[in-house]
Amino acid sequence: MPPVFRFAPSPNGYLHLGHAYSALLNVELARASGGGFLLRIEDIDATRCRPEFEQAIDEDLAWLGIAWEQPVRRQSEHLAEYSAALDRLSVMGLVYPSFESRAEIAKSVARREAEMGSWPRDPDGAPLYPGSAGSQTDAERELLLREVNHRVGNSLQIIASLLHLQANSATQEDVKAALTNAMGRVAAVAQVHRRLYTSQDLKSVLLNQYLDALLDDLRRSAEGNRMSRLTLKAEPIEIDPDRAVAIGIVANELVMNAVKYAYPDGAGPIHVDLRGDGNDIVLSISDDGVGTNGKSDPRSTGMGQRIVSAMATKLEATAERDPNHKGTRIVLRFAHSKAAKPAVAAAK
Repeated sequence: MPPVFRFAPSPNGYLHLGHAYSALLNVELARASGGGFLLRIEDIDATRCRPEFEQAIDEDLAWLGIAWEQPVRRQSEHLAEYSAALDRLSVMGLVYPSFESRAEIAKSVARREAEMGSWPRDPDGAPLYPGSAGSQTDAERELLLREVNHRVGNSLQIIASLLHLQANSATQEDVKAALTNAMGRVAAVAQVHRRLYTSQDLKSVLLNQYLDALLDDLRRSAEGNRMSRLTLKAEPIEIDPDRAVAIGIVANELVMNAVKYAYPDGAGPIHVDLRGDGNDIVLSISDDGVGTNGKSDPRSTGMGQRIVSAMATKLEATAERDPNHKGTRIVLRFAHSKAAKPAVAAAK
């Protein structure tokens, strides 16, 4: 089988001379051995990788006279395959926890070589991982996770407080509303981390406690008595943190929507209800206000509706408006446990 060489840049910046040398070297090795040459774009870091940098990579390689097999392989399009491969390695006992940097591992290997004279290495010459020197116990990992959730929750709460202060000082109503909505969204995420920090179980969130704390945040941030009749009826259902965030954001958006549009002349009742129904969870947010009569409010930007739709997709939920309810009632229904995805075959 002819060898395959690859060049794998990350599109988080422009290529430099070292990249060009590496690409040209691999192309020449492929030509000399009758092998193939692949271009793999390492674009997993979505916060730094940009399309304009990938376009620049293509242009630079073309200028160098380099051609590659098609299609280009982008790592972000094959995450399921990588996950499946990792699962197989885990079943084989070839995955282990490590909390050491490469420099720390190198020091540990050097120390052991000084003591023992040699240390086993893989076929490429890299030293085998030295074992439990940098591993952590379950209790240490749990403590670390609690500390991370505590710090993240506090940081997000500071951001929410700053947004609240800015909203209070805003003179334009649309700016004030936008800042208040942003504050609620940040608070929804912050509350999950605060729940995890104080919970006995770092893998789940009790939705009744989470929603109660979230609605308390909303009441404190509301002007006047706009949320004085906001009520919650929720069963103690546990769910994973990622989906708890989506539920909190949905509740925030729909409650804020009711506050803004349901009662033009003042405050009124807003009800949040969460219950189990067999294998499903049902979340409803309702008011007894003016309703919509199929019309959208001219003051609405549609942002809240888009956010609710995105979160419903994340939850794999159905979202429906109750046509028989006086006022507005939105009902989301989703499975308590997320459906397992079918295994994906490894890439060849």
